[in-house]
Amino acid sequence: MKTQKALDKLIKSDKDHKVISAFAGVIYENSLNMQINVIGAMHTSKWLKNRIKPFWTEYNHGTSEWIEKCLNRAIDFDSDDYAVSALLNCKIQSVILSLKKMEMIFISSRYYEDFKNGKVNVLTFAKSIDKHSSKVLPNVVEFGWIDGTEEIIDVSIMRAMVFDTKYELKDNQIYGKNYSTYFRRATLPYGNWNLENSEGFELKEEWSIFNKLETEIKNELITIE
Repeated sequence: MKTQKALDKLIKSDKDHKVISAFAGVIYENSLNMQINVIGAMHTSKWLKNRIKPFWTEYNHGTSEWIEKCLNRAIDFDSDDYAVSALLNCKIQSVILSLKKMEMIFISSRYYEDFKNGKVNVLTFAKSIDKHSSKVLPNVVEFGWIDGTEEIIDVSIMRAMVFDTKYELKDNQIYGKNYSTYFRRATLPYGNWNLENSEGFELKEEWSIFNKLETEIKNELITIE
């Protein structure tokens, strides 16, 4: 078992204590939660993809059960960085199906250019829409994946997205200036943030990539009624 061998090696080197603790958890109780902790601890300890990859395989990373467990943990617990990081390298189609099962509502789309991976597509979802407030969206999640592949390299989870003024709703998407509370983000190859409040950001209509999404993704989105 890779877990025991890796644990023994780390104990001898006396390095990466968060990973040591997570590995010990799997040895004590080989549960999905403990396995998620290992992958998350590796990422927050700045392990690169080539070191994490064997354990993605060992723990059946990326299944619907894995994705839903990570999402529920990340949404329910504001400090759960491990669950956020453990969603990296999942497949966007699998994530979309899990989000639909959890009744998460699609609210926005955009893209950005990554110096290494090129275009990264980003979709944003919220647990519910309060049309009376039009200012706060609770339990927001974002997934960014490399264009032309399904590889997720960017994950953000927020307790709420708070708009400066009322957001604009147009063509089933939301636009406006906002910031996020209890903002957590993880990126590949490495990167991890946990902020009580994020920096200000704006969702712009001209950034929308909805019409360019693959049909398989568009058909599974729950859009704003």
